[in-house]
Amino acid sequence: MEIERLIRIDDNKLEVPITYKEGVTPVVYNVNPEMTLKEVSNIMVVKHIHRVIVLSADDRRKPVGLLSAKDIVKEVRKIW
Repeated sequence: MEIERLIRIDDNKLEVPITYKEGVTPVVYNVNPEMTLKEVSNIMVVKHIHRVIVLSADDRRKPVGLLSAKDIVKEVRKIW
């Protein structure tokens, strides 16, 4: 399946075709609720990702949430 996106370069639109595979992250990263925001943000920066799945800390490792870079920024902003 091929999808297309538009990239804006200086007010000129350049159409660039990309495949679905090129447009998605091949690995889903997860964290646990006991990790600090600093630990999670370091993972996100190093891995160049914007969201992580939060898995329960118990043996079932069930998805309990989604944490985004925007969520972290909102929390950090509260302490400034």
